[in-house]
This record gives sequence, structure tokens and C-alpha cells, in this order.
Amino acid sequence: ADCVCSSGMKITWDINDPKLPQDVKQFDGFQEWTDGYVRYIYLAADKNAQRHLSGWAMRNTNNHNCQILKKSCLGVVVCGGNCTLPGGGRLQLRPAICDKARQKQQKKICPNCNSGLELVPCRGHSGYPVTNFWRLDAKAIFFQAKGVHDHPRPESKSETESRRNAVKRCLSSPHFTHKKRHMEPEASRYHDSGGVFNSLHHLPCMEAADRYSLIAGEPNFATAAHHCPPFQSAEAYKPAYDPASSVGEMSSPLQKVACHPRIYVPRGSCGYEFAVPG
Repeated sequence: ADCVCSSGMKITWDINDPKLPQDVKQFDGFQEWTDGYVRYIYLAADKNAQRHLSGWAMRNTNNHNCQILKKSCLGVVVCGGNCTLPGGGRLQLRPAICDKARQKQQKKICPNCNSGLELVPCRGHSGYPVTNFWRLDAKAIFFQAKGVHDHPRPESKSETESRRNAVKRCLSSPHFTHKKRHMEPEASRYHDSGGVFNSLHHLPCMEAADRYSLIAGEPNFATAAHHCPPFQSAEAYKPAYDPASSVGEMSSPLQKVACHPRIYVPRGSCGYEFAVPG
């Protein structure tokens, strides 16, 4: 109904005509989601028309006529697993305009089901993308679309910006900032660039060290406390410390780990705790 009743459709013209209608008396209200072979005539002062705004993801296309702006539809990015969002809808993201950014976008995963993202290209204009044409002439902006979109609508620009702003607000919220600051000292507490436990500060088990045991000499190996195997004989650690002092140390309730003189592990149980002098 909008196509037939629009002012642009009541007048016979084509965007490529050498001369467009000059005495336009009626103008159309701006249409964000144009679809089909339609024509509209907007006021030259229309802000959305000046921005060449479209709900579809359109990118500039080379055109031999410098007076005409040509844009082609990129389609929509969807979940490869065709999952359903908690609200009952589908994931329909706006494709990135830049080719490299769009390729990176397709390598990402769906935030809902972790499936890969897929680009559904637009082929609604005889196998080619739907094309929009914009032309400023006198006091009017002429718009013409060719093709019918054969894919779901992506989220609009305003929806994309709102989602990104929401993520930024979440990341900058006091709760998130406090949680991040609380986690950083816990991670740095177990960090030592010269020790055999260098990579263990990334493990979540370090928040409750008494639930895990660590086998000396295996910096990346962690097992549950009830599966803790006994320490090997002193022969396995002979190159790391003085054998003469090992006898005295064996009588101590704490056995010194040879690779790091400041970290002590109790022999009495499998629930080992670290004591790092300040």
C-alpha cells in the first residue's frame, strides 16, 4: 500500500533519468525498511534522507554516475546452529561494512549456543543484492530501490548501538569494576615468574587451594585432594638440593619443595596449602 500511495510512485521517473521531476508538490515520509521495487521523494531537509539511512545493512557501491549514490545490501548474520534466543526470537546481527571486519565477524560464535556465525547474503535482485539509489536534485531527495530482500531483517543501527552501549555500561559498572579489582590481587598472589608454579595463578582452584594438591615437578598438573599420590623418594630431587640437609628436613612437618625455597607443602595430608612469605 505504501508503494502505490507514495508520492514517488505517482510520478513516472527513473533515478537514471537525465532530468528528474522539478515541480514536486507532495513528499513522502521517510521509510527505514524499504522493500521491493519502490520509489520515494523526500524533502531535501529530511535528516534521515540526508544520511541515506536504511534499516538494512547497505554499503556504498561504485557507480559511474557521480550524482547518484548507489548502495547494495549485505544480508544478515545469523547463528549457524539456528538456535532460539531466550525471548523466542532468532539471532539476526547486522553485517560489518568492511570486508575484513565481516570476515572476522563470521569467525565468532553465537553468544547463545556457541555455534559459529554465518552470513546470509542478499540475492533479491535477480540473484544479485538489492540495490538502493539516492539522488539530490533541487529541493528534493529522490530514492529508488530495486529488488526484494530474500533474508530476515538484521537489527537496525539504533538497536546495534543500544546493545553496544549496554555492554559498555555493564563493563564500566561499579559492581564489575569491584569484582575485577578483587580478582587481580588473588591472581597476583600466586604469581612468581621464576617458580615452577608460574602458570597456576590462572587456575580457579587457587581460590581454594585446600581442595587441590600439586605434584612437585609438574607445574601444570593438578588433581583432587583425595587422589593425591605420595611424594616420590628424595632421589628424584637430588639435583635440586643438598642431600646432606635432606635428612634434617625430612623430620620437619613441612617438606621443602626443591624448585622454590619459599613455598612449603605439608606432608601430613593431601590438602596442601601455600605459605608465601611477604
